[in-house]
Amino acid sequence: IDTSGNLPRIRYSAPDAFTVGRTPLISNLLVLRQEESARMIYGSGGLIHTTPTHIFAVRDQIPPKLRDEYIITGLSHLLAMSGFHVGIFTGGLLLLFGFLPKRLRVIPVIIVIPLLIPLSGFAVTVQRAAIFAVAASTAWLFGMKISSVRFLSFLAACLILIKPFSLFSISFLMSFGAVLGIMTMFQKRYTLAKGIFVMGIASTVFTLPIQLYFFGTSNVASVITTVIFTPIVWLPMCFGLLSVSFGNIMIAPLVYIEQFSEWLMHKTAVVSWYTMFVAKPPSVILLIAFIISFILIFTRFRLLTIATFILPLLPVYPNNVLYFPDLPPSPKGYILKSDNGTEILYPGLGSSFVYTMVPAAAELG
Repeated sequence: IDTSGNLPRIRYSAPDAFTVGRTPLISNLLVLRQEESARMIYGSGGLIHTTPTHIFAVRDQIPPKLRDEYIITGLSHLLAMSGFHVGIFTGGLLLLFGFLPKRLRVIPVIIVIPLLIPLSGFAVTVQRAAIFAVAASTAWLFGMKISSVRFLSFLAACLILIKPFSLFSISFLMSFGAVLGIMTMFQKRYTLAKGIFVMGIASTVFTLPIQLYFFGTSNVASVITTVIFTPIVWLPMCFGLLSVSFGNIMIAPLVYIEQFSEWLMHKTAVVSWYTMFVAKPPSVILLIAFIISFILIFTRFRLLTIATFILPLLPVYPNNVLYFPDLPPSPKGYILKSDNGTEILYPGLGSSFVYTMVPAAAELG
């Protein structure tokens, strides 16, 4: 350190092995994403919490109480920008430009949806969904007939070949499971009300066993709450993207939307608390349920897949136990189940409690 000047100057010569490369376009997009997220949060005086999550995949600003309410209602997947958000925005664009001829409606989708990839910080789940949406829209634009299930299978196979361990990734399984369920169970002849209800069930059929395996929690009311909160997610996404283009003029509407969304989430959590389950059936049962559901969706008995909703109700009768879950690196906790009740101690991060401690407790009943 040379302190001969007005300010200290650090001189360091890095070896060639540590040379850092920089991609200006991607780096600038990521910086812009962080700046826009911060502007949205601080420009609202800290009143905006979930919109940066729906657009920029930034979750640091969400209050713990609000995060817990999303978990209770079974809507925690809304706090992770994924293919669900891409699907919501795609459907919103098709609805918004419904005045155009059928084939021309997909042009805004082809133009706008790819923008979600850099805005999300190049999240893998958003990349998968955006590629699928743009490819399907392009095929529709040029009158090409494709099998959506075969195309989804082809896309999944390509991703597995590129990254084989994606097959064991929760984001991969949840996103493709939900889309596969919707594609196979939804029928064009359904009315709007029945279609929305069936889509809620279809998206849960495959994701419920996965959710129970990884998290140990579920809420059967999510079939209904997902339908309720879908437009509430779409509105912040629209106004948030407009805020990126037009600046702080869109902050005020976003604040009102957020306040209504949080009020509704609080009321929903109070009601749906009684339909929340902390349960983790044996992995073999979850795997069998997943395989049976996968077979049934290709038959005329596809509605029997609704039977997967009994999985959280399967009884577990553990003996008295003192269990220390594997919680790396430093925080530790224990679960003591005795004749006097159950006692759980965990001094550590909330995220580790939700994703490690709770599934351990659920497995022990």
